[in-house]
Amino acid sequence: MTDKNQISFEDQILNLAAKELRTQRPLVLSTKQAAETIGISTSTLAKFRLAGEGPKYSKLGRRVFYEEAELRKWISENQHASTDEYGQYC
Repeated sequence: MTDKNQISFEDQILNLAAKELRTQRPLVLSTKQAAETIGISTSTLAKFRLAGEGPKYSKLGRRVFYEEAELRKWISENQHASTDEYGQYC
């Protein structure tokens, strides 16, 4: 006889699997999530898209998505040692 408060082994496994799925990072980030991740506003990110200056993105219908790897790559590619160096490449 089992206690009503006791969880079966199968339910424990299912609960652990569900918890793991909830803690995994999303495949892609929304514009809002991407902007928060890199510390800029969503409007700045939209302006970058319009000018072709921002990180690569994908569109699915009307929605815009960013891969975290592309955000990291864009940040890495836009590193400068001084303001003089920045002016030479922009």
